[in-house]
This record gives sequence, structure tokens and C-alpha cells, in this order.
Amino acid sequence: MHNYKYLQDTYIFNYESKILEIGEYNELKYLVLEDTIFYPQGGGQEADKGFITQGKTKINIVDTRKIDDKILHFTEDSLEKIDTNKEITMQIDKENRILNARLHTAGHLLSNIIETETKLTPTKGHQYQSGSYVECEGDINEINSKLDLLNQRLQENLNKDLKITVTKDKNTKYRSIQIGNYKAVGCGGTHVKSLIEIGEINIRKIKNKKGKIKVSYSISQTST
Repeated sequence: MHNYKYLQDTYIFNYESKILEIGEYNELKYLVLEDTIFYPQGGGQEADKGFITQGKTKINIVDTRKIDDKILHFTEDSLEKIDTNKEITMQIDKENRILNARLHTAGHLLSNIIETETKLTPTKGHQYQSGSYVECEGDINEINSKLDLLNQRLQENLNKDLKITVTKDKNTKYRSIQIGNYKAVGCGGTHVKSLIEIGEINIRKIKNKKGKIKVSYSISQTST
């Protein structure tokens, strides 16, 4: 059984687990663990960075992906000294995790506001540190005309520090996130527990690419 601790708590940065499998995939070595705090890349969010230790052995995790319902922790290091009968300790990069969570929650808030204040329909989110955006369908002229309003709503909601609620259905395992009274949406990513942690959100650019409207945004370098 795999337990994805990152779904339960964004703020778990180290954890002990057992090794279920060691293998190789696309010329990279990997470990599969019984429990993991490493978020696998997907859903518009980057994978966590960090390392795994066992005694004096340290394994750097360079990527994490979910493949065939398994989370593979990839490394370029040798796994010869790893004992599958002993527990390992995981540690993720705290600053990297929180930055990804801030970007992800900011994207959800921006999508909520766009959907509420315009006739555009958000269809996709991309919350990478190299560039974050919300992709929408609709008329770019409308969103351009309401840019000041969108920025105003962003600031108002950040100032109110709206409650962030994450729920998971016990039967279907469906997980959703809801910010304030905005519509709840399905999500398997990490989120901050408070909007105030995001800091500032700035809409950087709006452009139409192949019929899709991309609303690019950035957040302040450090949270408040």
C-alpha cells in the first residue's frame, strides 16, 4: 500500500519509510517507498527536490514521477549500499516545496476570480517556477478590459486571507480544494494553508496562443 503524505500535509518535510522496490526506468535508477512525502511532477506542478538517507548513505532525488500507480523516486546515485530491509529517511527541500505550494494556490485563486468576474472558462493551470499561467477559453478583449478589476479582486482576497479547505471523499478518494466561497475544484497538488502565505500576486501578461488565452502571473519572492 502506498501512502502519499504530501496529500495529507504540505508541511511534512521529513519522514521515515520502508523500501518496496528498487529498479531502473529509462536509464535512471529509482526507489518505490511505502510512504512518500515527495510530490511527483504532474497536474501543472513541479516535483519536489530532496534526498533519502540510510545511515551514512545519502541518495539525491533528482526527479519524482507517478508511473503505473507507483511513485518512482529517481536518482543518478548508486543504490548498491541501500539495504532494502532497513528504513530510510526522506527529506525534501522546504523552500522549494513552499514556493511550489504558493504558486499552486495562487493559480487556483486567479482561476476562481477569472471564472467569477468574466465570461472566460479556465481550463488548465501551469504552476512552474520558470513561468506560471492559467489557460482559459473565451474573448481576450474581455479579460483585457477587466484587468484592473481582476487585480483588485486578487488584492482584496489576499487581504481577507480567505480560508483554504481541502477535502477528500473516503469512498471515491476524490480530493478537492476550495478557497473561501469560490467553487471547489478537484486537485491532487500541494497548497499553502493560508492565502497570506502567497504574498503578492501579479498578472504579468495576457496573450492568445492558438486559440487559448494564457494569463501569466508571478508571486512575490518571499511570503509575508
